[in-house]
Amino acid sequence: MRTFMIIGALMLLVAGSVASPYDRPRVYPQMLIEGLRAPEDIPEGVELPPTRWYSTQDLDEAVRLFMKEHKVKFDFQQTEPQFWCSRDRTDDVMVTGTYSNGIGQPYLSVRINWYGRVIDHEIGTAVCGFMVDRETQPKQQQPDN
Repeated sequence: MRTFMIIGALMLLVAGSVASPYDRPRVYPQMLIEGLRAPEDIPEGVELPPTRWYSTQDLDEAVRLFMKEHKVKFDFQQTEPQFWCSRDRTDDVMVTGTYSNGIGQPYLSVRINWYGRVIDHEIGTAVCGFMVDRETQPKQQQPDN
């Protein structure tokens, strides 16, 4: 009888640890990217440094807000954001981000400017590292310095 209780307890323990990774709360990697503070985000009469640090959570929220405001349909469920920045960082793109959950699934690629705003996006189907059936959104105007 005791053996059956131990086996039952072990089975419950194993079953609880095999939950889907999408059932857990979203955990963002610890990464900060130095960007710029948009002039319209600085209250008048307040002195703030021109640079700002963006976390991956800030970038993810900016992407989701852009998609909602522009009424772009993309299902973020079961996708993980991936952000990277160029080593030379010489153009108008601070960060490039992607959202997908695998080959043959919907794919979102975004480019984010130095002010932490999405400047363009592409939606398609991920195929072996490339996209097919993509829909491109033109570049947005950037704020003046």
